[in-house]
Amino acid sequence: MTRGSYSTPESTAGLAPAAALALGDSRTYVWHDYGHIAMSSITPSDFLLPVLASQLADKWLEVAHENGNVMKELLASVRKFLTHVGQQPYLAAGTSSFGLCDLRRRHLDAWEMDLLAEHREAKTDTYYRHAVYLFALLDRIHLDAPDILHAEVTRRLESATRLSHHRNEGLPAFAPREVRQLRSQAHRLVYGHLRLWADGEPEPAPSPRVLVAAHVLLSLATGEPPEVIRALKVDHVIATASAEHDRAVDHMTPPARLAWLAQRNLVDQYAVTWTKNRARESYQDVYTRHDHAAHRTLTALIRLTAGLRESSGLPSIWQQEWSDGRITEPVWNSDAFRLRRWIDDADLAVSEPQVWGRFRKPVVAGEALANPRRYLTSKRRHGAETFFRHYTNSEVLRAEAGRLLLESANAMFEAALAGPTVVTPEAEQLLTEGQEAPGLDAATATSLLHGDLDGPHAACRDPKDSPFEAPGEICTKSMTGTCFGCGNAIITRHHLPAALAIAEVADPARAADPQVWLDHWKPIYEIITQMILPAFPPEAVEAARQRVASVPLDFGTRNDMRGTDDET
Repeated sequence: MTRGSYSTPESTAGLAPAAALALGDSRTYVWHDYGHIAMSSITPSDFLLPVLASQLADKWLEVAHENGNVMKELLASVRKFLTHVGQQPYLAAGTSSFGLCDLRRRHLDAWEMDLLAEHREAKTDTYYRHAVYLFALLDRIHLDAPDILHAEVTRRLESATRLSHHRNEGLPAFAPREVRQLRSQAHRLVYGHLRLWADGEPEPAPSPRVLVAAHVLLSLATGEPPEVIRALKVDHVIATASAEHDRAVDHMTPPARLAWLAQRNLVDQYAVTWTKNRARESYQDVYTRHDHAAHRTLTALIRLTAGLRESSGLPSIWQQEWSDGRITEPVWNSDAFRLRRWIDDADLAVSEPQVWGRFRKPVVAGEALANPRRYLTSKRRHGAETFFRHYTNSEVLRAEAGRLLLESANAMFEAALAGPTVVTPEAEQLLTEGQEAPGLDAATATSLLHGDLDGPHAACRDPKDSPFEAPGEICTKSMTGTCFGCGNAIITRHHLPAALAIAEVADPARAADPQVWLDHWKPIYEIITQMILPAFPPEAVEAARQRVASVPLDFGTRNDMRGTDDET
């Protein structure tokens, strides 16, 4: 759990839950919040059911220490539940001794119905989280001590809460014009501050405005959430330099080495380990000089706080110096570090809401447009459901999606006009009976029925009128699969074995050169799989599949599915 939306508190090392605490003793969890010591506590004797309160509070404290975070939302759920159960009549035991073993399903149901009523009026997931967190805590208690909860309570825990997750509209991305303004202002502040340094003069500590500017640049460069960016520490960043420069810093500590290389712009690449405390996961990204924005911003950030880090000994990449000389991590939720104040001070025209979460949208949109398949399969940022629910409201993505949709529709239209003529079994029957069929004149229909137009793969209206040869010359592409993308071709059920054979060869999974597949084989593959095969009954396709091996193919010893022929 985190404090607010954009904090990453850390557990204080060495603290452990007390072995045994009396009902009047507070259960207290202490943690560091950006360099400040903070605490949360619960005192069982403050509630009408002190035994139940102590049991739930003890488990909350145990889970907090295991996870290394404050679990404040879980604590709020416990408090709310204790207050509600204490007000219910007909308790199975006296209030002084009522504990976990006395809980019944009616206590959970009544509390959940109370939450549901409030949840329907609310526009947030607060009450939904209360239910989910408390049920999870009770389920943990059952796993640790299977005999303590009543059977009807454990059965209820097997079902999901009746409350549903609110699906709010995702935050809009900053418009391209806004991104340019924000980046330009941040760039001026950060690099203007770095230019203040002069040889032999002390390095000035960065102001909150400069630190916010560095945060803006790193958000736009990496697309990482603000709470992940703010948790960055020296040991999360590994700088790689040339062998010559590596030898020069062999004797230095990791913070000194990182600062020395960054101050001289000698880092070839940064390997950064990002940590998501809420998801309990870490992952590494490598930024080379080719990743210009991220590499340059990391270098600038390390330089900005190198002097403070040397004085304070704090491991955080982010450092702030107070007016009294104290050095801590920046207090990001204070007024001096608020994004809205920074935007107002710069007199920028930026749309609402002015929140850190919107910086991620332009980066995600760029990654998705660059390689949609890789983006969705890697799940590096999000799964497909989250992406389509919360990120496709980007103006950039929607404009690109519209362009792709129109291009796809246009390509399908052109394929329908320029592609082969497909004669279905029904149309073939009409021709046999002497009736007309769309797209075929009487002479062509007669020749088709007599087999006069048949080639190795398809029937052809006129082999001497090929779009691939000079006028009057016989087409040389009749055994290469090209017929299935040609407007001269006529496809009947007799040509299905060849269609299936070509579809297997042209499958995109077999393409050695993606660009060759896109340029040549994509239209053929799509016409076969989306236009020809669906026009015939499944039994006809299945019967044709048994005769695929008899189809003659001539792709050469090295065809464009496996590589192009060498010029000789």
